[in-house]
Amino acid sequence: MAGHRCSGVCVEEVLKPVADDSELTKTIKAFVLTYLNEKYDNAATDDLLSIASLVDPRFKTRYIKDDKVEAVKSRAVAQMLDECQSTSQAAPAVPSISLRGGKGDGAAATPAKLQKMTLGSFFKKSYTKSTATSDLTEQQAIEAELNGYLQVPDADSETNPLEWWKINSAIYPRVSLLAKRYLCIPATSSPSERAFSTGGNIVSCHRAALKPDTVDRLVFSGKKTCKSLQIVCTS
Repeated sequence: MAGHRCSGVCVEEVLKPVADDSELTKTIKAFVLTYLNEKYDNAATDDLLSIASLVDPRFKTRYIKDDKVEAVKSRAVAQMLDECQSTSQAAPAVPSISLRGGKGDGAAATPAKLQKMTLGSFFKKSYTKSTATSDLTEQQAIEAELNGYLQVPDADSETNPLEWWKINSAIYPRVSLLAKRYLCIPATSSPSERAFSTGGNIVSCHRAALKPDTVDRLVFSGKKTCKSLQIVCTS
């Protein structure tokens, strides 16, 4: 979804009629503006595009309305907090390894040696880290990381946001998790439609007995050949 986000303010600026526009140009701009407003006049879609814009290092909050920036940031922090918690819970437990040698696999483990306790230890209160404090600390860390990311100068408009995050993911590890979730979404369905079109040209009524693996290889070869031809034509 990188590069796909454009708010109503941006659309209105780009499609704003100017004095030199002909009547046809003004009509086309008005039609396109109406179409885009109707297409993205949905709260869920707008929320998704806002987060995608936030984690795009080229745009961040540039195309988010001023009165919605804080709400978008709060929503991003909540999603990053959930992502961090799910990641920590999914981490595999490290099995304990006994250092005691023994004859055979059935050797009994040596019981832990009891440690002598003084009288003062009975009056020492056990410290239990509250979940609320832990969550609050993690949330503050996420907010600080997000604010630090937003204060960095925007990347160049020609920068590949995925390459940018590949380099800077170690600096902003929590924000990078959110970027991976949203920037992997294709901006349009054109690539998949081209793949289906290539497959339709390969699998015809005269070649209906091709195996799936063979079709996959032919589609891949066809897409690779087309990309090579594009490079040659543009060079």
